[in-house]
Amino acid sequence: MDDELKIVRAEPVEWKKYRALRLEALQAEPQAFGSSYERDSNQPDEKWQERIREALHPDSNLLLFAKEGEQFVGMIGAFFSDAPKQKHIATIYGVYLNANYRGRGIGKKLMEAVLREIGTRPQIIKLELSVNAEQSAAVRLYQHFGFRIVGRAEKELNVNGKFYDEYFMEKMLQS
Repeated sequence: MDDELKIVRAEPVEWKKYRALRLEALQAEPQAFGSSYERDSNQPDEKWQERIREALHPDSNLLLFAKEGEQFVGMIGAFFSDAPKQKHIATIYGVYLNANYRGRGIGKKLMEAVLREIGTRPQIIKLELSVNAEQSAAVRLYQHFGFRIVGRAEKELNVNGKFYDEYFMEKMLQS
């Protein structure tokens, strides 16, 4: 099955697959995202379509998907600031892998792909991300790729009355 797996950018006509995976992620792992199912499920179709179109432009933010056959099973994004003092930083976000596909190295393939894409932008010298402190598998994945924990925010997310801490992690591409 893995030989069918590809890491791709979505085509504009695939926006519904992106929407479905994102909403699945927000329902399955609400403690892993700053957004919520309630908020994102109410976004108009045009918003989802625009996110896909924007991610196809070479200088825009990244949105990559793990695709098996015609199904999106995972995703990862990278945001690039246009603020003059932060143009050297890329923020990894929106990382999700359907539970049925975990433990097969797909998360690693998604990270490799996004890091490869970020590496084509010589102005980027620092990567950052935040992760729920309880998501040890995700923390280990990021550490495997050279990210280090640089801080902890207590009670960063409140999901159904339960508070979650988040780690802030970073990786330098250049010193």
